Amino acid sequence: MGTSQERDLETLVDMLREASQSPDARQVLASFAKRLWTINPIDALVSLSIRGLPNGHFKVTRSLRREELDFSPGNMRLPDPWSEWDRIPAHTEGFLADLIREGKPQLFHHMNLRDDPVLGDRLADMRSAVATPLFDSGEPLNWNLQFRADPEGFTSEDLAAHVLQANLIGSITRNLIAVQREASLKQRLQHQLDELASVQQSLLPTTLPDIPGLTIAASYLTSDEAGGDYYDFVPLPDGRWGILIADVAGHGAAAAAVMAMLHAIVHSYQGEHSASGIVRYANARLVASSIQGRFATAFFGLYDPETSVMS
Repeated sequence: MGTSQERDLETLVDMLREASQSPDARQVLASFAKRLWTINPIDALVSLSIRGLPNGHFKVTRSLRREELDFSPGNMRLPDPWSEWDRIPAHTEGFLADLIREGKPQLFHHMNLRDDPVLGDRLADMRSAVATPLFDSGEPLNWNLQFRADPEGFTSEDLAAHVLQANLIGSITRNLIAVQREASLKQRLQHQLDELASVQQSLLPTTLPDIPGLTIAASYLTSDEAGGDYYDFVPLPDGRWGILIADVAGHGAAAAAVMAMLHAIVHSYQGEHSASGIVRYANARLVASSIQGRFATAFFGLYDPETSVMS
């Protein structure tokens, strides 16, 4: 293996190692761009996407010229089309539209891109290109184009290598974007669960009542951020205390919602002050709410401090 090949191999290994360590798609693309443009110098690059767009429409997600990029360590910056997607205009004409309609890898020599309706004269000095579709679930949803000023700057071997290379990078990027979106969704879900847990905690007694004849202690630890465990103390007009301990079947948000319903039902009761009356009322209200697949196991007793009797 010659010195040049050894150097290229070392660059590729460094690129793949860095990509495996980065959780950020933009960092990975910047790393790929910096090293690949070193191994295989090109003069310009354009990326397209048709994802989620009407037939024949596309968006230019990146348009880069070599002289615009800073290849020094830590300074390689690329546009972020994922966060800017809604602000990127869609197009339907020009060289790029014709390319997408063909739907296959292409090699171009002696090009003339002057006065293109989308590119304008930005790439007017580019005379050759390779264009590669990036497949996602079998569909060419994205495209990568590399340009050179040399009218015959690419070969058919370059095109074949570019197809493999671009789709490898696209697959890595797509997986990283999926991981990032999953992490963002998980963070939002965690925030919602934390809020739910906070609301649930607010439904429990903030202080334990001082009931003559009883010493009361409570500990509340859920297996999830929110759950269906519930306890409460309800003072009655005649001096007795209603004491409730309940557990809603299941875990998480659904169980916490039923627990909140049970809290509201118990505290809205206006009937006879008997344990059976309160339990029948709560049972009827829960059944009427059609909480399919959910039920609560509950103990409810009335404690009379005058007689020290629980009924």
